[in-house]
Amino acid sequence: MHSSDPNFESVRLTLARILPFLEAQRELQQNVAMIEPIKELVSQESNTSFLSKRQQGILENAEELLAAARQQPNHLDRLFGMVTDLFIDMNRFKGLDVKRKVPMLVKMLESTTNLEEILDLFERKF
Repeated sequence: MHSSDPNFESVRLTLARILPFLEAQRELQQNVAMIEPIKELVSQESNTSFLSKRQQGILENAEELLAAARQQPNHLDRLFGMVTDLFIDMNRFKGLDVKRKVPMLVKMLESTTNLEEILDLFERKF
């Protein structure tokens, strides 16, 4: 159960707005990272039917994906920074120094954008 503190509700709302952007940027980076390996596979095979629909989509949209990544080269890092700053500041208001816990938050953000899981970490007593 999460805190009913109005400040925590502000944190919840802020995260709810940031996380979809973070997920989209993370997916963009993952897709861009797959472009070259997929192209290499395709260059070695005459038949591309072995590619998944996702891989086919990445290959078909490679130029658009690369252009989007070039337009926003550090966007994911900035979003991670916003969330980690929020985490540090929220805990600082509670009188806690959680800078040592930031790597745990970053690791979580790299694998999930589940709001409830992230809020659990924000609310955890360290």
